[in-house]
Amino acid sequence: MASLNLTTSWTVRAALGVAALALAGATQPALANGKTVVTATIPISFKNIPVGKMVQSTAIKANQYAISGKARTSRLVAIVTKSKATFGGQGTFEGDKVTPHSQWSSYKSGDKGGSAKLSFAAGAVTVAADPPIKTKPDTVPLMPEHTRGVIGPVSALVFAVGEGQSINGETVCNRSREVFDGKNRLSLTFSHKGSFESEADGNPGTVYRCAVSYTPIAGHRSSSKNVAFIAASRDIEVEMARIGDTRVFGLHGFTIPTRKGTVRASADEFVLK
Repeated sequence: MASLNLTTSWTVRAALGVAALALAGATQPALANGKTVVTATIPISFKNIPVGKMVQSTAIKANQYAISGKARTSRLVAIVTKSKATFGGQGTFEGDKVTPHSQWSSYKSGDKGGSAKLSFAAGAVTVAADPPIKTKPDTVPLMPEHTRGVIGPVSALVFAVGEGQSINGETVCNRSREVFDGKNRLSLTFSHKGSFESEADGNPGTVYRCAVSYTPIAGHRSSSKNVAFIAASRDIEVEMARIGDTRVFGLHGFTIPTRKGTVRASADEFVLK
């Protein structure tokens, strides 16, 4: 049972950091009328055991995007530790470049919880966290330059393909992201790994599998075995599917290896609202 407790905690943290969590019943993202909205319902498993469910709503209007959602553990896992999370973010894109405006997230796992809001302007970011972020003696120092020109983890998984470019595995997947989540600074590099036709309700069509390379920069503990493991992994993946008839792709699923086993998720609904 102790492994379930570990699984719950790691599933929530890993998915928030890499894939951004959401839950069925997610509220609609806040954009004006005329937007394209897709809601993805994504079950999560650990070692092929269901441990939770996500639903992520993504809205696109012209060059604006907004994302919102929640997440929670399954009833089985909640017997040991009940966990839930909410998140949101918005910004703009031009070509394949994404510019975040804001991001917020909160989580509760057992008796632990917290929230954070990130605001982006002029290439800089400000953070409001509750409880305040603490560091350990072996925390890699976060320098001022580490928080310039970054985006949050929610915006990191908004993949836009520029006008005039053909849509294929390379143009969807091949990109890099300099990410700051309020505490940790990291780099994510994505590359095309494969594709398949989605079987999710809503029939989003071709889903592109993108390999992810994770490079910690600052804010993490240098002694963390989990960070070292995921940085060395070559098996992290995200699945990206098209948001309606826009040129933007959103999260369809992910694979995250951990020291205790692999977290997997893939949408069973990807519905245009």
